[in-house]
Amino acid sequence: MAQRISQLPVRYCTCWLVFTLAMLVLSAARPAAAWEESMPWVEEWSRLSTNYVTPHFEWAKPYAGGRLKVLYFIGSGSEGMDANVRPLVELMERFDFEVTPVYHAVFYKEDWYGGSSGYFRLWNLLSRNHYDVFVFENVSPSQLPSWPGTPQQTLRAAVSNGAGVVLINTRAEGFFPNKVKLATPPALLAGVPLTEAATVDKGRLLSLPTPSLVPYHAGWTIAYDDQWEKTGRAILWAAGHEPATVLHLEAQNAARAALPARNLKLSWEQMPAGASVALVLRRDDGLEVNLPAQTLATVTTCSTVTTCGTVTTVNQLAGNDVTPVIPYLTRLSWADNVRGRIS
Repeated sequence: MAQRISQLPVRYCTCWLVFTLAMLVLSAARPAAAWEESMPWVEEWSRLSTNYVTPHFEWAKPYAGGRLKVLYFIGSGSEGMDANVRPLVELMERFDFEVTPVYHAVFYKEDWYGGSSGYFRLWNLLSRNHYDVFVFENVSPSQLPSWPGTPQQTLRAAVSNGAGVVLINTRAEGFFPNKVKLATPPALLAGVPLTEAATVDKGRLLSLPTPSLVPYHAGWTIAYDDQWEKTGRAILWAAGHEPATVLHLEAQNAARAALPARNLKLSWEQMPAGASVALVLRRDDGLEVNLPAQTLATVTTCSTVTTCGTVTTVNQLAGNDVTPVIPYLTRLSWADNVRGRIS
């Protein structure tokens, strides 16, 4: 055995030594975990897949601003591996996000899932990768390991240099000493249930409450999609990847006897030349109708909302509230939901 080891190339011996020393440092820096797993096992349980498709609306997938890399820390609410991971997949279905999860579990005591392997994986993820935004749900950044020069300091440095942070049902009081709270939330975040919006040097920070449960009813997917649109929009803003084009919809009520009627107005800011727009009418009971795509090539510049825009005819989906939404505008933007009523 000694002869075989002596014949190994130096680079293999060096890598093996570095790995061993790293594991010794991790073991010495943290108390014994109640739940130890192997690294392959932790990696296997941290792999997300969108193969199981649920009803969803692709708000920004693909996204002209590019794919965002998201490191998502999610805590368990009760004993055992009770972290609700499906919401991460729901985000990936609707937005061009590459999400990597890190679990904070409860098994006799709170700890990062996998014990020593989990700590080593967390350290590798933070120190060897660039992320556009960090999301903490049910676990605080202050619960990251605080070894000198590692996770907590690495996170602070990344945010100070421009990465975003989104806190969901958690706090980070005092963790970011350079945090400056915004007096007025950005216009892009209108309708998002914020508890705080702030900057941290070059980075941005948002605090959100736990998303409310959407009870099952006819058309539940409309409310569910709307909830995820707000969360995705918050993540995009925090990452500094908000869309360049801003869309506005105005809807008026219409009498059924007066249909078809020109009662939906679309206006925009920062419209690229030759853009086209597709609209979908979504009724509150879940019925959807795709309207024909319209080319806006006749408008090449737009300085203000009041000087440009177009109207479209709404002549379908009589009855109940109608919500027109824009899935994409040259993959640049989407608009707030606007309600009008056809009676």
